[in-house]
Amino acid sequence: MKTLILTNEYPPNIYGGAGVHVDYLSNSLATMMDVEVRCFGTQDIKAKNLRVSGHTLDENYFEKCPAHFQPVFKSLSRCVSFNTDPIDADVVHCHTWYSHFGGIAAKLAYGIPLVITIHSLEPLRP
Repeated sequence: MKTLILTNEYPPNIYGGAGVHVDYLSNSLATMMDVEVRCFGTQDIKAKNLRVSGHTLDENYFEKCPAHFQPVFKSLSRCVSFNTDPIDADVVHCHTWYSHFGGIAAKLAYGIPLVITIHSLEPLRP
């Protein structure tokens, strides 16, 4: 079995509990199965059963966009990027809303089950 984890945070880019969660989850799962993590950043990690690839954006692409929309459109663009590399996983697992759209796209495009972990439902959070 292989799982694909889509996430905003992954070491060394951790700023909250979701990043800590996905770090421990991915490494624990990798003791039992193949795990691929696609995240926001420049990571490029290859371990025994763990593969991590960061996805970045051309920030200039969003300069004309109103500032308050930029975080949303940047997240959606990364979610599309997550799906441009072929997916060979049996399940896709998303963390927080940042990667949710990427998980939905993977589920629909590849016909694999989708699991979503919600870490925060704070009011007025993006």
